[in-house]
Amino acid sequence: MGNIPVTDDIWEQGWTAEQPFFKSFAQMKILTECKNIIGVTEGRYLIYGERSVVRAFLSKNTYKRIQESGEQLFQQKVAEQTIQEIKDTILSFWSCVEKLRTDTVHENLHSVLSINQFREFNLGLLKVFAYFRTTWEATVSSLEQRLKDLIQTALQKAWEEACILAVTPVEPDLLFREKLSWLEVLEKPTEIMIQRYMFRYPYHFCNCDSESDALDIVKERIKKDSISTLKAEIEKSQNEFKKLKAQQQLLFKEVNSQEVQQIAYVLQQFALLRFELKNCWAGIHYSLFPLFRHIAQATGQTIGDVMMYWSMKDILTFFETKIAVDKEEIKQRKKFYLFLLENNTISFWVGDEAKKTKGAILERDLPKHVSSFEGSVACRGKTTGIVKIISFDDIRIIEKTADGIKQDFILVTGMTNPNMVPLIKKAKAIVTDEGGITCHAAIISREFNIPCIVGTKIATQVLKDGDVVEVNAYDGIVRKIK
Repeated sequence: MGNIPVTDDIWEQGWTAEQPFFKSFAQMKILTECKNIIGVTEGRYLIYGERSVVRAFLSKNTYKRIQESGEQLFQQKVAEQTIQEIKDTILSFWSCVEKLRTDTVHENLHSVLSINQFREFNLGLLKVFAYFRTTWEATVSSLEQRLKDLIQTALQKAWEEACILAVTPVEPDLLFREKLSWLEVLEKPTEIMIQRYMFRYPYHFCNCDSESDALDIVKERIKKDSISTLKAEIEKSQNEFKKLKAQQQLLFKEVNSQEVQQIAYVLQQFALLRFELKNCWAGIHYSLFPLFRHIAQATGQTIGDVMMYWSMKDILTFFETKIAVDKEEIKQRKKFYLFLLENNTISFWVGDEAKKTKGAILERDLPKHVSSFEGSVACRGKTTGIVKIISFDDIRIIEKTADGIKQDFILVTGMTNPNMVPLIKKAKAIVTDEGGITCHAAIISREFNIPCIVGTKIATQVLKDGDVVEVNAYDGIVRKIK
């Protein structure tokens, strides 16, 4: 297990989600290879995974460093340059994915062309994760706080609602464009239209095991969805964009601050781009099915094991040397794994040794006997309900879970994503571990007008299915009733 540093620096959970091993690996790797990107700082980080559920922790001092890094975004030139860099990264990433899907199928996996293409893709993937950190709650917290201070000073009353209004995007986002594309599919469900849609919005197929499974999801959705209903939703969204834009213009006129408008613009752009970045990495499974299939055939391993428990470094090593990840190593990674960054060095453990290391490092700082906790208000309101913890992203499981829920429930999760809409439509409130006022949970809760508290850091650690809680999204407090 090695020597575990003893320090007064307290560990806090940053986020939790269902995700494959390669994402955990990439999220650690950016910390040593992407330090030039705002929000990616030196410090102490830890990620552990048990089966497919992953939790990430960082120290309080590291969190502060990220906040300080984000203060660079107060400079208009830096903020605008960062926004453009994120857009360029997204375009470059999809270009790399398209090459891998079309060329790797026909080329030898171990050819110079395949190796170089995959290296390019891997660098693009790291930048996607790094810029996702740029849009994270800690990085933008100083911007959010400054915006709140300025608006509160200018308005005195109802300033919380004004802050939320100021940062809500008024441009069509990824989800709106997805609706438009889906309408095209419903109106003309040809193979070409379906394949084009699936490539553009692969987040729907997060953690699917095959292309045929992904196609089945689309076919089932075609059967269930109504063209008239979808058109009504699109029209409603268009009207909402117009309404929000008019309301924002009135707000900015009343506040009369160029600084407020500049900060609001940056936060709105980050909210829009965060969706786009999430679509990149959440959809990698679908995007790279041909690659995973070829590796599985060449190694005798299952596609699921390659997808879920190989890292991008493992794949590159296989391309270069034909050496595959040992099956016993895969078995241990499935059981438990842990990454630790200390002093700019990444250490890695698997199996029982990883569990022991986790206990030695985190046990002191994990929350115990918590009856209430706080977060940031994303949509105001107050309600009581039964907790349902959601730690999976597979839309098939989400829809099945939503269909089976009969009682009033509180959706508790690490972070929400677009696949969770069937659950969100039924939820009385949303509570998340991570997020600020521009995160997906914040935006979607305002769309459905349900109470929402984000950025609690500990909700999924201290709550369990069946707990009865009060969500007070006026004061930002979640309280256990029983």
